[in-house]
Parts: sequence; structure tokens; C-alpha cells
Amino acid sequence: MALAALETYFEDRLVEAVEAVAGSWESHLSVFMRDSLANDLKYFHTPSADRVRPLFKKYLGVDITEGWKWNKMEPLR
Repeated sequence: MALAALETYFEDRLVEAVEAVAGSWESHLSVFMRDSLANDLKYFHTPSADRVRPLFKKYLGVDITEGWKWNKMEPLR
């Protein structure tokens, strides 16, 4: 259940951020961006850094995994 909650969190957060970037207008680009995201999220299961990173980079230009930290773990260099 924790993994399902994490998947839902990432999906909701990405949709929310894309809505903020795309704006409320219905331009061709905004519609394309929303539709493309909806399609990509159909195949987003079992979240991992390798699956989360490309989605956030594609739609927001941000690598959110750079800020991920775990106790007693060193990031790969």
C-alpha cells in the first residue's frame, strides 16, 4: 500500500505542477502537454528514481531526485 500511495503522490504532484505551468487557457500547446502527461502516466507504475526522474525532467525541467536523501546512504557520484 505504501508503494501505491507513493505512486499516487508523484502522479498528483506532477499533474498539479503541469497545470500550473500550462495555465488555465486551452491553447494547443497546453492541451498537448496535458494529454501527453495523461498518456505517460498510464504507464507509470512502481515508482523509482529511474521512472520519476524522466517524467519530471520532461514536463518541468527538474531532476527532483537530486534532493533525495536517506540516512546513512551516500549518493552515487
